[in-house]
Amino acid sequence: SGTSPDGQALTYYGSLRVEEYRAPQFLVDVRSTSAVAERGTKLSARASARYLFGGAMAGADLSWTALRSTTSVQPPGWDAYAFGVELAWWDDDAPTERSEVTASGRGAIGTSGEFAIDAGVAETPGDRPWRYTVEAEVVDVSRQRVADRTEVVIHPAAAYAGVRVSGDGFAEEGKPVD
Repeated sequence: SGTSPDGQALTYYGSLRVEEYRAPQFLVDVRSTSAVAERGTKLSARASARYLFGGAMAGADLSWTALRSTTSVQPPGWDAYAFGVELAWWDDDAPTERSEVTASGRGAIGTSGEFAIDAGVAETPGDRPWRYTVEAEVVDVSRQRVADRTEVVIHPAAAYAGVRVSGDGFAEEGKPVD
C-alpha cells in the first residue's frame, strides 16, 4: 500500500513464488580462444560442465546465445587521443548504442564434459568495434540451471588512427593546427 501524489490511498496486490535455495552441484565454464579479434574472425567458444566432485556432465542439456553490443576503443596511455567514430551527442548522425542477438543454439555436453560453440563469423556493422558475449546455460537431471559467459571485442581493422585535439578544439583559418 502507499499514497499517490495527490494524497489518495493506493493498494497493490501481487504474488511471488518462493522456492528452496539449493547450492549449485556443478560448474559451467565458457571460454573463447581470444579476448580480442578482427572482423571476419570465426566466433567460437568452448563450454565445459563438471560436477563439483569432478565428473563430467555428459549428456546434460545446454543452450547458448551470442549477443553483440556496441563498444568504443580507448587504448591505455592514449587518453589525449580520440579513436573511432566520435560525434557530438547532439549530432543526428551520432551512432546509437545497439545490442542484438546474433546466434543461438542447443545441444548436449559431450562425454569429455565439453561442448563446442560455433557462433558464426564476427562482423562489425558501421565499422565500429563490437563486444560479443557468448553465454551458455546447462541444466542437470534435477532441472538445476547454471550459466557462464565470455566476451570478445571484435575490431573493424588491425589498427586505429587516433586524433588529438589541442587547445580549445577550434582552429582558425590560416593558422597551423598543432
